[in-house]
Amino acid sequence: MRFTEYVTRFVRLASRYEEEVTGSTPFGFPSAPFTEIPGQLPRLGSGIAFNDDLTCLRELAANAHRIEAWRRTTSYKYLTMVLVPVNFVHLLVLTNFVGLP
Repeated sequence: MRFTEYVTRFVRLASRYEEEVTGSTPFGFPSAPFTEIPGQLPRLGSGIAFNDDLTCLRELAANAHRIEAWRRTTSYKYLTMVLVPVNFVHLLVLTNFVGLP
């Protein structure tokens, strides 16, 4: 696995970890499963994907100490400063495009 792929996966995993621990994440899109409700358009899922919940919990537990340590670093602070405004702008564009209030 290339280094950039490892870092990207780690950041996505950290985002999922924050959702599980704190209920939200300051970067990345929230994890959501694919949903298909009759009468509505299907919605694609988002976030990191696992084969099952047990694999997800094992992966989060195995990396919890790395994620917690990374959350105290300068690179984490820089990531949240850079990505939070970008995600907010993306959300505004998306809601205006779809026509949501």
